[in-house]
Amino acid sequence: TATGAATAITALQGKKLGNINFLACNERFILFRTLKHMGYCSFDGTQQGWFNENSREGFNKLMHLSFDKSGRLWACDDGVGLVIFDFSPNRLGKEPNDNYPDTYNIGFGCHSFAELDNGDILVRQNVAQDAQTKKIKPFPFEFSAHTKAPSFRMCTDKYRNGVWIFEEHNMNRQQTKHLYFCTQKNQKEFTVTLQQDGPKSQQNDMGVLADGRIMCSFSEGLFWLDPQKSRFVKMEGAPQPNAFKINLLSHNRVAVSYLENDMRMYQVLQGGNLQPLRPILPGIQSFYIAEDAVRHWYWVGTNQGVYLLDSSFAILKRFDANNGLAGTYIYGLLLDDAGNPYCSHQRGLSSIDAQSFQIINYTKFDDIQDWDFHNRAFFKASNGTMYFGGTKGFNYFKPPLLQKNYYQPEVYVDEILVGGKAYRADINANEIDRLQLGYTENNLSIKAIVKDLAKGNLHHLIYRIVETGTEWQMLPNNSSINFTQLAPGNYTLQLGYYNKYMAEKKLQKTIHITIATPFFRKGWFWALMAIIVTAIVFRFINRQKLARQKIKFQEQLALEKQRQKITADLHDDIGASLSSLQINSAVAGQLLTKDTNAAKNLLTKIEEQARGLADKIGDIVWSMKPGKDEFMALSRRVKNFASEILGSSRIAYSVNIDPAVDNLVKDIALRKNLVLIMKEAINNVAKYSQAGRVTIGMQHSQGHIYLQVVDDGVGFIPMQATGNGIENMRKRAAELGGTLTVLSAPGKGTEVAAKIPLIP
Repeated sequence: TATGAATAITALQGKKLGNINFLACNERFILFRTLKHMGYCSFDGTQQGWFNENSREGFNKLMHLSFDKSGRLWACDDGVGLVIFDFSPNRLGKEPNDNYPDTYNIGFGCHSFAELDNGDILVRQNVAQDAQTKKIKPFPFEFSAHTKAPSFRMCTDKYRNGVWIFEEHNMNRQQTKHLYFCTQKNQKEFTVTLQQDGPKSQQNDMGVLADGRIMCSFSEGLFWLDPQKSRFVKMEGAPQPNAFKINLLSHNRVAVSYLENDMRMYQVLQGGNLQPLRPILPGIQSFYIAEDAVRHWYWVGTNQGVYLLDSSFAILKRFDANNGLAGTYIYGLLLDDAGNPYCSHQRGLSSIDAQSFQIINYTKFDDIQDWDFHNRAFFKASNGTMYFGGTKGFNYFKPPLLQKNYYQPEVYVDEILVGGKAYRADINANEIDRLQLGYTENNLSIKAIVKDLAKGNLHHLIYRIVETGTEWQMLPNNSSINFTQLAPGNYTLQLGYYNKYMAEKKLQKTIHITIATPFFRKGWFWALMAIIVTAIVFRFINRQKLARQKIKFQEQLALEKQRQKITADLHDDIGASLSSLQINSAVAGQLLTKDTNAAKNLLTKIEEQARGLADKIGDIVWSMKPGKDEFMALSRRVKNFASEILGSSRIAYSVNIDPAVDNLVKDIALRKNLVLIMKEAINNVAKYSQAGRVTIGMQHSQGHIYLQVVDDGVGFIPMQATGNGIENMRKRAAELGGTLTVLSAPGKGTEVAAKIPLIP
């Protein structure tokens, strides 16, 4: 013992020890094995017990017990192997502790903490942690049956040197609020019956101001508690509902968080009213705020991470998943004595260094009680110890949390795979420092671990490729580093480990990787490819040139064919008209002296023949000279002669021509015959229909031109029609590979419709 006196241990937890076969000890524990059992006892007597006999068969097989430097126990399992028991001190204190049973059902979760006047910490209304030994013990006072619910709120009252425990329930159809004020030795109960103007909703939080006034938050707002008069008084100046957490600040200020609303700061006036000062982080759901009076900073826990504000409440920094904070929905927030924030969230616990802003995330390897914590379940004791409650107990610790390294960590390469196969299976992968690979061997997987006999799981594996200039990449220990489709070239892969407690990145191993350049990226290959491509391009250009010459030749043949058609038209149509003019002129000359009236009639006929001949020549010339001028367009041509023929008549007409027709009809014969068909049909309307209205249309659809001339005239019987007009229109349509239809009946008007393909 510390005094040098010897103490005999003959029994442990009521069980006699008997013969001791093996014994081991370090600065904290004595561990021994009897004939069939193993037990342990700390030198200060706070931790002792027997190993769970059901956890393994036959502790009598274990021998040669010895502690290493980190506090772990090594035992030989009767020549079969080694068994290791971890007695090293935990970084975070945790209840329930893994080393002894959960006698007080702490594992059901902790929602609230409070400190008694002797320093003991209430972790439930009937369970406390001893301030000296940190052991869990029952709280000695009795409460009503209603106080067994774990959701009770507790609040430390330093003004009165005690703890308030709050309970609410319905009794005899009347809602009551039970309050207990407890010290180490005394307990007093207050039964607060609700008044007409008292709170009707659930209580969320309590806070005791420096002058002893007790502030309570309810879903319907803020109230003062007057324990002497057993009543609640609603505060003036804080009308918002859903008051959630009361955060006490300096200079008699409070910051109250509201669910689904902004956190607001108030000045507590002497008379009890609240004077609104300002909102905090407007538009952001904020829950908790902690004041760093030395730096004049404010740390705010929100549903979007932790915010750092200056003395004017302007945002200095934000900490969330983007810069390393494991959880962003903050459940609790405390500052240690150095002003460093610690917060609980849905992914464990985290701390932030107030100088370097380095984040440390505490995981189950650090002995957090569970991943998920409870909101408002946090407390800082007067000695600086912090408490965070969660779903399976609570954690407690006194910063700073320093790591003691018992062994030097070492990066060890366990396996190198290239394309899924081991690289140099005849050599230990950890001894390979250079990889020479072909250009197809560019998919790598390097499995590495950080060896640390005591705290291997607390280290992170880090790596980077020097040539890319990237920052260190971080992976969990015992991870694989994968590279896919690496480009040809030389790479320097650096491996190391990261100590999150010291914020230290340590380089330990370097591997040089060379990916060969493929033949198709070498100079000779590209020279050859240039020659081949040049030959292909030259051949392509020649083929294009020949194709253009062939098209031009075909166009010339088509033009020659059209010229021959025009020549035939001129010979057959224009020639016949000229012969008729010549004959009629000779006859008219003979009649001038013999029969003046007959000569005049014949001259009139000659004039009409000349005018028709001029129109025919104009149509032929127009069809041979297509252009972009709108006056030369097909649609304009049709509209012009419709106006000339029908404009001086009493027939109302409308022309509807698809604009696309002008660009589609390029063939000379097609242009000429379309115009002549339309002119013949319109001439017939003007001469014979006696119509009051005529509709002229020309449309394009699915590779065909559709002509339509419809009048409301006297009509006729198509089979009895005389003259060559209709037959000429049919011949022109047939020449173009199309059809022409005439629909008419006496008194029913007439419809002339033609369907002409664009490519006859």
